Amino acid sequence: MTGTCRRVAVIGRTVAALLILSSLLAVLAVPAAAQDDYAGWELSRAAICEGAPGIGEVWLEAGPDIPPLGSGSLHFLVAADGNGFPQLRQSAFDGVALAALTKLEYSTFVDMDGDLSVAPMLLLDIDADADGEADDQLIFQPGLQGEPLVNRRWQDWDALGGLWWSKQGLAGMTADNPQLLTTYLEEYPNAAIVSPDDDGALRVAAGCIGDGWESFAGALDAVVVGVSGLDTEYDFEAGAIYARGALPPGYERDVPVFTQLLPAPHSTHAPGTEIAVGVEARSDSAIRSVHLMIDGQSVPVQIVPRAGGGVLATAPRTLPSGVHRVIATVTDQEGDQFTAQWNFVVGEAGESEWFNADGTPKDDAINATMKSLVEAFRWHLFGQTWDGVNHPEMPTHVDTITQGTEPGPWVTDGTFDAEATTATLKSLVEAFRWHFWGQSWQGAGDPPNVPTHATEFVDAEPLSPWFEEDGTPIRSQIEGTLRSLVESFRWHFWGVTWDGQHHEHEMPTHAW
Repeated sequence: MTGTCRRVAVIGRTVAALLILSSLLAVLAVPAAAQDDYAGWELSRAAICEGAPGIGEVWLEAGPDIPPLGSGSLHFLVAADGNGFPQLRQSAFDGVALAALTKLEYSTFVDMDGDLSVAPMLLLDIDADADGEADDQLIFQPGLQGEPLVNRRWQDWDALGGLWWSKQGLAGMTADNPQLLTTYLEEYPNAAIVSPDDDGALRVAAGCIGDGWESFAGALDAVVVGVSGLDTEYDFEAGAIYARGALPPGYERDVPVFTQLLPAPHSTHAPGTEIAVGVEARSDSAIRSVHLMIDGQSVPVQIVPRAGGGVLATAPRTLPSGVHRVIATVTDQEGDQFTAQWNFVVGEAGESEWFNADGTPKDDAINATMKSLVEAFRWHLFGQTWDGVNHPEMPTHVDTITQGTEPGPWVTDGTFDAEATTATLKSLVEAFRWHFWGQSWQGAGDPPNVPTHATEFVDAEPLSPWFEEDGTPIRSQIEGTLRSLVESFRWHFWGVTWDGQHHEHEMPTHAW
């Protein structure tokens, strides 16, 4: 329903250079640099459990495991009595109509043993009757969504499409009877998000509300809030929180951004369907051009002006079955450019770039992607060339070029070599965690002899498995890791973003 497991590895300029990793492609939209270190998030003064105040902690730190964005997240601890109420609040959405929300998503991690019933939650301060005063609070708890909470795995939550309850029991929505937000809006159509005493609006919290919080430890990341179709994404990192989006409240946009990619990255479409391929883009100056390529071919686009100075550029197409690649570059009047790249599939429902609709792996696609990753990894860190020639279009940290050996295969006749696949993915993830962030798989006191952009070293978080104990592949894990590795390589080499956002603060790049 609203919860899905996520244990994704984020290791996380010419067209000719991009096509060298032609099996390594995908992207969505939008940067905006935070104007302070916390992007408007603050500790809430109301963070006291009513009737039974307790102790809780909330802080920014790397991990746990591999967060959905970057390398860090917002960590929570609640004391043994469960009455701590650690929380952060974001007042930027003060005054937004509840009905104007078009997206509300986030990811959670629980680090506890035994049966799980709680995870970090969302709270909305609400003016139900449009009198300008906060008179209710809507609460989203992952444990009430009908999906099992999974220990020590990141889980994604579609809060907008999930079940909520009202602190005042309005619209019959109680903790015992949570309902969709549409139920609340049927009775209170003018309800709005408010920030009482500038200390609320949207809150992320743990503890106090309900049972199960005793000695709780967990984390939260990747909060996405959409208002009237424009999304703001919050990335919680060690020491800072970053806001990115079409128009994050309170932030200036000074470079081109993509507010929409069409079709959605990694989406699947039935054969014979006409697909609108394109982008919506904005900048601080007028958009001068949008260059769109589908499967390596430039295509003309239809330009439609959008409110606020943006443009919608599309090229409707009916495409054959298979994986299709899109590269879009937008240029504004000041000459600033931004490039997005993503894949989508035309095929049966459930089919993806690397797996068939029935869940079996695609030998050629997986082998080609992993081969490209290994070759790019060897070139970048060790100067090993896969074809005997120099590749100046791809950066490397060494001066001497040597010949590499042929890697793979990892899949044969629809069957994984689980040992070889695990060894390769493990090496890639560990090497790039080290290369980007100084996370040492050997321990911080024993740094490996591999180039790194980090100046301080830390112990690496444990890796989640790609196969069950009986050797069954965990499709979501394998796909997520491949996507993250591919996306991270492109960003690190060329500054080509996987989601339309700038990631300099969390991931180094050789592009500038």
